[in-house]
Amino acid sequence: MKFDVGIDIGTTNTKICFRDSDHVIVMPSVIAVRKDSGKIVGIGEQAYKMLGKTPDSIIVKKTVEKGVVSDYLLNKLLIGEVLFRKFGNMFRKPRICLCYHSFMTDLEKLTFKNSILKEQSNKLFFIDESFASILGLDIDFSDGKCFLSVNVGGGTTDISVVSKEGILLNKSIQIGVELIDEIIAKNLIKEHNFLIGKITAEKLKNKAVTFFNPSEDLKFSIRGKDIKTRLPKVLELSQKDICKDIKIPVIKIVETICEIITNVSPDVVSNMKDAGIILTGGASLLLGFKELIEKKTNIIVQTVEDPISCAAYGALNSYKFLKQDFSQYVLPA
Repeated sequence: MKFDVGIDIGTTNTKICFRDSDHVIVMPSVIAVRKDSGKIVGIGEQAYKMLGKTPDSIIVKKTVEKGVVSDYLLNKLLIGEVLFRKFGNMFRKPRICLCYHSFMTDLEKLTFKNSILKEQSNKLFFIDESFASILGLDIDFSDGKCFLSVNVGGGTTDISVVSKEGILLNKSIQIGVELIDEIIAKNLIKEHNFLIGKITAEKLKNKAVTFFNPSEDLKFSIRGKDIKTRLPKVLELSQKDICKDIKIPVIKIVETICEIITNVSPDVVSNMKDAGIILTGGASLLLGFKELIEKKTNIIVQTVEDPISCAAYGALNSYKFLKQDFSQYVLPA
């Protein structure tokens, strides 16, 4: 159906793809609205650039925290605006499949469900995030291989062992790479009395962070504010200084991957060793993360061409399984 939609509502970005288009919308999970009227001022990238720069009359807010919708009314406005721009006030409404995390309670799933305007959806389905990541890659299960899917996003990590028969084991934790942003910002305050904003912290992470042998010679100029004088300042730090303590959240992610591996049968591990670990999500773009997992697990890690959008593509592809092998993993909301 050309009216099918796959949605992955992430802590950092929301990804939406449509059956009739090869293009996937990737936008920050941020919305700006007027406080008095509730009128939308901006969504996605436009709203993200407004963070910390608006008058009191405009609210700019992230709608998702650690994988869970923190403000479902604003998130409903965000998703509704995207769907309206795509479909308008069409008589025929789309089917929507929405990625969720296995740690979610029934109440949190209900909040996710309420994030979609009933007026703009015909039917709503749920699919596990890490399983959707596998489906989004169009992997062939016919040879009986088992795959370990690791999707590391901004606020969550979703891990699944998947075979032709479905999900053998899965786990989600509320740890993602946005914690690295916080660690960088806190260290700058603690070590240098230097204050930076969220946007600067994220850019610094993407530009400077590595998990293997950070350099003392590679320098980065950082613009922010001196806490004592409250005046603008430019601070120059080495890559090694910037990367201090950033492994703390990543080690927990790797420990969870190892926990999953130790809890499956030897035959599955042997099969997994051949197929490798499939790493998706924004963390796969960070230098050294792939190598860190390989070192700790002794399993080759495969990265993919579009790691950020594959879960949304998987949600879109899930409709073909409604009456087939994986129908139990595509749940009516």
